[in-house]
Amino acid sequence: MVSTIHPNGARMAKDLGRLLNEKDNAHYGLLLVSRTNATKMVEWADRMIGSADAALNA
Repeated sequence: MVSTIHPNGARMAKDLGRLLNEKDNAHYGLLLVSRTNATKMVEWADRMIGSADAALNA
């Protein structure tokens, strides 16, 4: 469903999928999230926010 958003829906869906794949480790702490992975996760989230803003203002 996210992938249908215009503009950048496909990129948003990809970033959301990546974040959801990492969610359990980050949320439940079963495994430690490295600084590198945490930085990537923040970048994905920031990009999703920017894309959502662009879609709302399109």
